[in-house]
Amino acid sequence: MNNQFEKIIKYIKETGHNPYSDKAINQSDLFYINTLKSHYEILFDEIKQIQYVSDINALLELGSYMSVGCHIARDLKVNNVTSSDMYQLDTNSNYKKWLLNKKINYQHYDLTLHPETSHQEKYDCIIFQETLEHIPSNPARTLLNVNQMLKNNGYLIFSVPNFYSLRSIINLFKFTHPYVKKEEFLDIDSVTEKSGVHWIEFDTKLITAILGFCNFEIVDYKKNNINYGSSKKYKIKNLINKILPPVFDQHRFILKKAKPYSEYLKTRKKVHAEHEAMNL
Repeated sequence: MNNQFEKIIKYIKETGHNPYSDKAINQSDLFYINTLKSHYEILFDEIKQIQYVSDINALLELGSYMSVGCHIARDLKVNNVTSSDMYQLDTNSNYKKWLLNKKINYQHYDLTLHPETSHQEKYDCIIFQETLEHIPSNPARTLLNVNQMLKNNGYLIFSVPNFYSLRSIINLFKFTHPYVKKEEFLDIDSVTEKSGVHWIEFDTKLITAILGFCNFEIVDYKKNNINYGSSKKYKIKNLINKILPPVFDQHRFILKKAKPYSEYLKTRKKVHAEHEAMNL
């Protein structure tokens, strides 16, 4: 385990604030960080991989629960680091103050809206992980907005859940929704009510088609399992993945902006969808 990475995670655990409740992190937050430890370690390596081939002077993390990516970037000597969450935070937010201690900026972006001119072509690298599925909007529209925020030849570190995860398949056999629990809609006073619902998940063909349409070139693609629960369950999932390759938890990408956005608009192919009723 990388000692530098361990120090970052230790600092977040000991000092961190939850962006949704604005309180110091609790046992639930600690459990979540521990569960996603391997996910964040991969993120650490992905940022270093991009640094090896390109200068990162301005980095943005979107949908940044605990801003782990921002803390990693600051520790890897990226000067201009910005965190953005799905919801606007109060001016006196403890979470914002916590970020400022590490010289991390906070800027709220509504990813369903076209970015303002001042926010276009602004970042060398954007981290956008485990967030797209939470946004109730056409994912292609959202990714096009993100693409515009990248500088030409900029990089996107991106991940989303796989529709054909073991959890989804089990739920389908149980005749329940593959990836939404009813409590995520009904517990309207919970902290996770703001962020917990997955509106969509993606199979490999769908997400790669959307990324290509949205002006991204795939630099690296991994099909990853996350160590939720026991190590035994994690080993079983990896074994199933070897037998049935489409069954895994997470799509992970390193992407590069393919063309300047104005050039992309001139060359983008139009796609026409038939109405659903035509397919009956």
